[in-house]
Amino acid sequence: MRQSIIRYILPLLSLFIASLSTAEDPVKTGDIPITFKQKSAWSDPVKLARRGGWPLDSLKREGDITYDLANETFAAYIPADYNDDRPFGLIVWINAGPTGEVQAAWKPALDKHHLIWIGANNGGNPRPFLIRMGMALDAVHNLKTRYKIDEDRIYIAGLSGGAKVANILGVGWPDVFRGGFYMIGCAHYRDIPTGAPNTFWFKGFNAPESRLFMDSKQRNRHVFFTGEKDMNRKAVQDMYNAYKSDKFQHLTLIDEPGIGHEPPKAEAFEKGLVALEEIPVKAVKAGKPK
Repeated sequence: MRQSIIRYILPLLSLFIASLSTAEDPVKTGDIPITFKQKSAWSDPVKLARRGGWPLDSLKREGDITYDLANETFAAYIPADYNDDRPFGLIVWINAGPTGEVQAAWKPALDKHHLIWIGANNGGNPRPFLIRMGMALDAVHNLKTRYKIDEDRIYIAGLSGGAKVANILGVGWPDVFRGGFYMIGCAHYRDIPTGAPNTFWFKGFNAPESRLFMDSKQRNRHVFFTGEKDMNRKAVQDMYNAYKSDKFQHLTLIDEPGIGHEPPKAEAFEKGLVALEEIPVKAVKAGKPK
């Protein structure tokens, strides 16, 4: 009898001790290397290609568009005051280069605005854009299971070639991202005249179906960053103006004097965050498509 009671109590005691240990373990903050195993349902290349309007067979002929998420690594930054008592915003980063890490100069702005950062390593321009999109969506899916994330403050951001991919997600996937910060690069869903005879900035993707498109135009925030000496300045300006002419409601263009093809300084970076967050998304209700 005594042995049976002990066999009954011991597992309960183990669970109790484990729960105490878990409750006392502090949440890791600061720079954190992170890996994931579970893909987002949205990172399926068939679904990505269907919404973006790209012929999947053509993409496959250009190279392998599959990846093993368990072999990919991500760089996260968690502000020091994060805890599970309140949700934080999330910025998903797509770099042009090989690292997903946040710049040190940008961390104070992330701290101030209570934003978590996540970026894929080895997610730069050499990788197929469908893989870069997939890993960004995987990051959102997995971070939401590990941290308390505010669904209305999930943003996509990118630099140069990464900004083009980020722009596609920011406009085409408003059911995942509530806005985007596109730095020294961007994309559009139609051909945009450059001003020179018979020349265009060619479309990079298809606009999403009407309900999602209305969300992107009326609810989402889109921030474009360029500089006086940026080689992509004309393209960024022209595409920003095209979005404006297409009646996107919440657009911001940051055009910094003296800046070339480079990331924004700390002040301009925070200016972009403020633009992303200054219009409460719940105050803007998307109408029903006709």
